[in-house]
Amino acid sequence: LIFTIWGNPQLNLNPKKILNAFKKSSVIQTIALLPRLEDDRWMFVLELKSDSPVEVFELSNPVRVIVDIQHRQN
Repeated sequence: LIFTIWGNPQLNLNPKKILNAFKKSSVIQTIALLPRLEDDRWMFVLELKSDSPVEVFELSNPVRVIVDIQHRQN
């Protein structure tokens, strides 16, 4: 999954904390936080361990994007 966030996102992220949070994930194989090439754009990549259903939707108040990745039982 490749994500691009445009605009003026209020991101206060700690890359080490993010990478550590995904180490024990049952669905995420790797995460790559790509360098910001433009001030209004941020990209990252999630590689899944298997073919999993993904649903993306937006909520408001506060505005946020939800990515629901379902774990497939083998």
